[in-house]
Amino acid sequence: MTWSVLAMVTGLAILTGGADQFVVGAGRLARRFGVSPIVVGVVIIGVSTSAPELVVSTMPRRAGTPTSPWATWSAPTSST
Repeated sequence: MTWSVLAMVTGLAILTGGADQFVVGAGRLARRFGVSPIVVGVVIIGVSTSAPELVVSTMPRRAGTPTSPWATWSAPTSST
């Protein structure tokens, strides 16, 4: 039990630090290219947070399995 709590707290700390560095890096990128930070926030951060959902949605299609656009929002169901 203690190991699980320690792993969860450590993972949350790493996730928080990574997210913070991602936003800081996006801000630096905006300043480097002279673009408004709002534009960078909408485009880069918006696209990069949606990319995992796109990958998960396209994996069954590439495998030849029929898929639904709602597949990433619903729990897996049994076909029996």
